[in-house]
Amino acid sequence: MNCNIQKIIAHCSYYVIFVEKYKNDFMKKYILFVIFFNSVASLFSQEEGFSQNLKVQIYVRDFKAANQSLRKLIDSTKVKLISYSEGNTSYSILKNADISLACDKANYDIFDQFFPKIGYVSSKTLKTTNNTNDINRLKNEFAFLKKKKEAYEQELQKMDRKEDQQYSNFWDKIRDIEDQIHKTEQSIEEKQMHTSHYTISVLLNEDSGSPGSSSGKVQFVNMPGAQYIYLMIENPKNEISANTYHGGTVKYMFTKGKSALEFGVLKNLSSLKEDTAAFAELFIYNFGQDFYPRYFGRGIRKFLNLYTGYHIGGVFATSNTRSKHFFEVTPHIGLELFKNKYLLLDSKVGYFIPISEKYNRNMRGFTASVSLNFLF
Repeated sequence: MNCNIQKIIAHCSYYVIFVEKYKNDFMKKYILFVIFFNSVASLFSQEEGFSQNLKVQIYVRDFKAANQSLRKLIDSTKVKLISYSEGNTSYSILKNADISLACDKANYDIFDQFFPKIGYVSSKTLKTTNNTNDINRLKNEFAFLKKKKEAYEQELQKMDRKEDQQYSNFWDKIRDIEDQIHKTEQSIEEKQMHTSHYTISVLLNEDSGSPGSSSGKVQFVNMPGAQYIYLMIENPKNEISANTYHGGTVKYMFTKGKSALEFGVLKNLSSLKEDTAAFAELFIYNFGQDFYPRYFGRGIRKFLNLYTGYHIGGVFATSNTRSKHFFEVTPHIGLELFKNKYLLLDSKVGYFIPISEKYNRNMRGFTASVSLNFLF
C-alpha cells in the first residue's frame, strides 16, 4: 500500500509538470489527465497476470499403459487438449507422444504430481511470465488513443469542409488513430489470453533399457582415453600367477551408452625371480558396455553416477618360458566421479574371470580401475 501511495505521488508530480508545460493547450491537458487517471487506477486494479508453461520429458517402460493413463487423466479433468501427436523416435522402433495441454491452477498441480508416477522424468522446465505490466501499458495506450480520436473528431466538426487541406489532414489523422486503436486492442486480447493461464507440454518416450541414449537411439561419440588397472589374484599359484598385477590400457569409448574397446598390458607387482614359469605380463583386449540404473539418475548428473556393466575379451599371458591365450569376462560396478560434454572421469571395481578350465582358479581375482576420457 505504501508503495502504491509513493507511485501516486510520483504520477501527480509528473501530471503537474505536464499541465504547466501545456497550460495553454486544452486538448493536451485533457489527454494527459486521462493517462494520469488510468495509471493511478491500474495501481489498485492490477489483476494477477501470470502465465506458466511447464515442459516435461518422461521415459516409460510400458508406453501403451502410460499413454492410456495420461489420456484418462486428461479426459477426467476436462483440461483443454491443444495438440497430440504420436509416432516413433528417429531411426528407432521406440514410440513417443507429444502432448500440449491448457488448464487452470488446480489441474496444473494434479498433472505435476502425476508425471513421476508413470515413469522417469528426465527433464522439467517451468517458465513463468508476468503480463500485468504489458496489459496495463496497452490499456493506457488504448485509452489515450480513444480520447485522442474524440478530440480530433471534435476539432473536425468545427472545421469548414471547404477548407479542404486542413479538413483532409484531420480526417487522415483520425483514420491512422483508428488503425492504432485496432492493433492495440488486438494486442490486449492476445496478452489477456495468456493471463492466469497454465500450459503443459509433455514428451512421452518409450524407454529401451539398452546401453544407448535414454531415447533408445544409439549416439556415437569419439572419446579416447587412458585407464589404470589393478588386479589382485584371489588364489595365486606358483608357476601360474603372481599375487598382483597392474598396468594401463587405451580405452576408446564410441557410444554414449557407454560402449568401449580396451587394449593394454598388466605387469606383475611381486618378485618372480624364483618363479620364472609364472605369468609376468598380461596383454589384454576387450569390449565392454555399461548400464545406468533406471531410477538413480540414469547417468544425467555431473557427479557420482552409478552404473553396472561388463567387458569380455581375451588375454595373452606370457612368462620367461611360455605364453598362453585364454578368454575372460569381467562384470563390474562403477561410479562416474565427474563428467560433462567434453570429459569423463570414471572408476569401477570388478571380478576378473578367465574362461579357461586350466587357469580359472589361479588367475581370477578382483580388479579396480580409474579412467579418463576426452571428447574429440
